[in-house]
Amino acid sequence: GEEEELDGGHAGGGEQQQQQQKGSSDVDVLAASSAVAPLSRLGAASHFAEQAERPSESAARSSLFDGELSRALKVAGEPSEEEKHDAVRFGEAGWKDRYYLVKFGIKRGDEHARRELCSSYVRGLCWVLKYYYQGVPSWEWFYPYHYAPAASDLVGLANLSSHFDGGEPFTPLEQLLAVLPPRSAHALPAPLAALMDLDSPIAEFYPRTFRQDLNGATSLWKAVALLPFIDRARLRREVERRKRLLSPEEHARNRYGPTYIYVDEASELASEIWRLADAHKHFDGYAQAKVRQPVQADPSLAAFFTPYPSVPRGGTRNPPSDELPPVHGNKVASAIFVMPSPRPHVSELPSGVTPPMPSLGLHDWPVPSRESHRFAQTLCTGGMDGYRQFEQMWDSSFCS
Repeated sequence: GEEEELDGGHAGGGEQQQQQQKGSSDVDVLAASSAVAPLSRLGAASHFAEQAERPSESAARSSLFDGELSRALKVAGEPSEEEKHDAVRFGEAGWKDRYYLVKFGIKRGDEHARRELCSSYVRGLCWVLKYYYQGVPSWEWFYPYHYAPAASDLVGLANLSSHFDGGEPFTPLEQLLAVLPPRSAHALPAPLAALMDLDSPIAEFYPRTFRQDLNGATSLWKAVALLPFIDRARLRREVERRKRLLSPEEHARNRYGPTYIYVDEASELASEIWRLADAHKHFDGYAQAKVRQPVQADPSLAAFFTPYPSVPRGGTRNPPSDELPPVHGNKVASAIFVMPSPRPHVSELPSGVTPPMPSLGLHDWPVPSRESHRFAQTLCTGGMDGYRQFEQMWDSSFCS
């Protein structure tokens, strides 16, 4: 593993704990910066000196600088020999026991811990499958490990429950706090950005460094980032304590709301949206909110439009903030976009689709070897006689 500056997400454990962890190398990327800095000064000095140098000398100095910079960056980006050490030694006898011990702290013979790991992994597979075919099954469940179990241990799990409690998603600002690193704190309102400070009650969520485990790989970009898991309850508690410090605009940014669709006037959807708004302009807001018109211009959207007092074609659209100017000559139609109720997904072709007749040509055959290619050619050109010729060729080539 390597200690790395935080570029995204959260790190695993505090900086002091990481430095004390046995077997970890405390390589700071600032070392790379200090290695490059003298070269940068060299480049700046050579820039002013080039005016008094001959072109050949200037080119030589530039080439030298480029070479030194390239070497420094290469050294900074490559894992050390210690980091390249593979404690698991995949493929060697006993690798699975070593894998569970090194990656999870699970000792040999602890079948209960392995079972819990495998169960969580399979539940994760179920979560992903439900997400893609039925929608988010749970907003709060997560896989509580950094690594996957051995595939050969995913057995005897047929009766594992795939039920999830739905829960509720983070609010927008809570979501940012859950995923942003400290260097992106400026994207948050000041009262919430302070939660990323070193003296914050949840400072361990935002350590400045994190370890990376190469996990058998040879490049750092393939490493596993050992980031900590967010304690959802603690995060929400701290946000709740600071809500009173948010401005009205920041409160508005942190609430759930309807989904809006915006389309250009050239789209068929624009005409449909404007007609819908015009037909219901005499409704009050409550009555408009109850309207659910299926999308007609593009049925593939399988959704509904709800009108609201939007700006007509050519009108003036007021800005969402006093800091922005109004938009004159409006060319955008907008409506509330309502998704259909969740239902089990059926993997089938839409009604009315006529699939083409299946066909297989010579070039569609897999050609893993010269012999199989000759076999395909023989069958396609000689029929059964060709097949007998192939049998004779096979016998003479491989069975003699």
